[in-house]
Amino acid sequence: MSNTFKDTFLKNKRALSIGLILVCSLYIGAIFYATPDKLFTAFSKMDLFNWLLVLSCSLINYILRFIRWHYYLRYLQHKIAVSQHFLYYMTGFALTLTPAKIGETIRSTYLAQHYVPYTHSLAMFFTERFLDVVVISLLSLLSLEMTNGISSNNINNFIFLSIIVIVSFIPLLRQFFVTRFLEFLRNKIYFKKLQSLLKHLIHLLGIARELFSIKPAYNGIILGLIAWSIQGIAFHFILTTLNVELSLQQSVGIYAISLLAGALSFIPGGIGTTEAVMTLLLTLLGADTATAIAAALISRISTLWFAVVLGFSAAFVLSLRKDN
Repeated sequence: MSNTFKDTFLKNKRALSIGLILVCSLYIGAIFYATPDKLFTAFSKMDLFNWLLVLSCSLINYILRFIRWHYYLRYLQHKIAVSQHFLYYMTGFALTLTPAKIGETIRSTYLAQHYVPYTHSLAMFFTERFLDVVVISLLSLLSLEMTNGISSNNINNFIFLSIIVIVSFIPLLRQFFVTRFLEFLRNKIYFKKLQSLLKHLIHLLGIARELFSIKPAYNGIILGLIAWSIQGIAFHFILTTLNVELSLQQSVGIYAISLLAGALSFIPGGIGTTEAVMTLLLTLLGADTATAIAAALISRISTLWFAVVLGFSAAFVLSLRKDN
């Protein structure tokens, strides 16, 4: 491992160990709750070709998100060789289970060696995460088609208006009146934790203002939509392989809602929360418990844990290079 990665890894080894123990406990509990034989039967439907297909979708997702990250770097007028920058980006995934977004700190540390200010890499991180939440929120609107008792026209109109409002709102974030309004709210609130949260948000909006211009913001949304839609399609393929009969729209909606739940839980990687919500939604739509748990675990193995493996692989490659 490179010294940068090794030092950060050792400092957070305890947090990583606790995270892994928690993950193992949750997954083992899920296996016994669904009964091992039923879960094994569901898993056995995924042959080598199926695994390669869903892993390829995940890899395409990471590549598209890297393209967006690299685009932001170039937009801020920094130049780094694409191959090396890709390794920096992927290394961040290795520390997904650490608190406080240490994985992103690793990227910032590597970029600082190429004279990229921490404020710029932090702006890239905040913009990427914010636009991902926007994109996944838009995809989660697809789940409204699963509701009953509402006319299709009303649903479609609501979805259309929601998309227009959300997408149109983004360029406003770079306007100074937004930060002034948040500052006004912060001064009127007496809860210190909320005050601190608003203070950090104001700071992040300030340094990310340039990336919320129309061109980088909407280019980021387009790349994000493609990347996360591909991941949603992969989830639909998993469900189809496990004989869960849902429409593509429903599958993508369930996947997006589960990711949102994981993000809102503030648990590193959304561990436990994402799998639980995914399983719950699938069972509500008719899937048996064992198949729903299997689908959730297969999805997370092919996304989160695949990313962690790629992250450690990237860190190992960097340790062999002398130019990082």
